[in-house]
This record gives sequence, C-alpha cells and structure tokens, in this order.
Amino acid sequence: MSDQVTSVAVPAAVSSSLTVWRSRDSSQDKAISTLEVLGGLGVILPWLFNIAPVLTPIAAIGCGLVMIGALRVHLLRHEPKALPPAVVLLVLPVAVAAIRFSQL
Repeated sequence: MSDQVTSVAVPAAVSSSLTVWRSRDSSQDKAISTLEVLGGLGVILPWLFNIAPVLTPIAAIGCGLVMIGALRVHLLRHEPKALPPAVVLLVLPVAVAAIRFSQL
C-alpha cells in the first residue's frame, strides 16, 4: 500500500530519487510522524487554551530538534532540493520558541 500512496503523492520524476526513503522501516516513519503531529499540537493547543502555556515553546524546541534530524538525513543522502524546506521548517519553530519564551 505504501507504494500506492507514494505513486499518488509523489511525482514520478521525484519518486526515483526516493528509493532510500521507501526502504526505511515503517515503524520509524510512524514514530517520526507521531512526533511531528504531537509537536504541532503541543505548539498550538497550550497557548490557545491558556493551559500551561510554557509547553508551547518547549514543544517548538522539540519540533526544531526533529527538523535538525531531518536536515542531517537530507545532508547524508545528498538531497539538496530538500534542504530549503527543511531549513524553513527549522526556523519557524525556533522563532515560535523565542517569541513565546519572551512572552511568558
């Protein structure tokens, strides 16, 4: 099924360069996806509902750490086209953490 999803979600020109990505363990993909979703919820929900707002910048730091890992993987795989989005997705949580820590 993952090949079907990949063929629908990823253009054929890009798909050929993702052979290493497809060969990863699916449990690793699930763990990374779970961390990203929980991190995103952790960035938004505590500040939104004013329940332990200190968790917002902490979650943002966690999201930044995940993106540092993503940058490392992209560098090791020599995927230069994946670096700019990963850098943007690293800068955003760092900015959220800095702004929210200053507002506490």
